[in-house]
Amino acid sequence: MTRTSKSVCLECLNVIDCQMILRENKVFLCKHCVDHGSFETPVYSDANDYLDVLSNRPGSKPPTLPKACFEGLSP
Repeated sequence: MTRTSKSVCLECLNVIDCQMILRENKVFLCKHCVDHGSFETPVYSDANDYLDVLSNRPGSKPPTLPKACFEGLSP
């Protein structure tokens, strides 16, 4: 399961899909706008803490996050 959500393009502010990606023990928000390209933003500095937070919500299970984001996204 990949954790997905909605976000906005940093350029045009259109609503776009995004994914939470685990890489190098950090969590990144990765999104792609058809008009303005890909964006990646760090959102949690410790992936284990992030997963602990998610698993402590009543009735929820931590997601399985992919190890890498889309090719071509800037670091």
